[in-house]
Amino acid sequence: MEPYIVPKDWLVAIALLGVGAGLALPLTQRNDWIGWVAVVAISLLAMPIFVFASYCCYARLHSFLKRPPASTDNELEH
Repeated sequence: MEPYIVPKDWLVAIALLGVGAGLALPLTQRNDWIGWVAVVAISLLAMPIFVFASYCCYARLHSFLKRPPASTDNELEH
């Protein structure tokens, strides 16, 4: 089974969540409850995306490590 590759849409979603968290962070400096709610909501939305992306990276690395080494022409001649 070929490992799942993270689509670019997911990477854009991660970037937008990071920008949203960065924009909501200054609201927490004033102790506004809206800022804290926004940061918590963005964090909860980001968790599944990060877990999914991490699994995809792990699956690609795992399949790469289990692959047999490439044979060279010298090995085939002997």
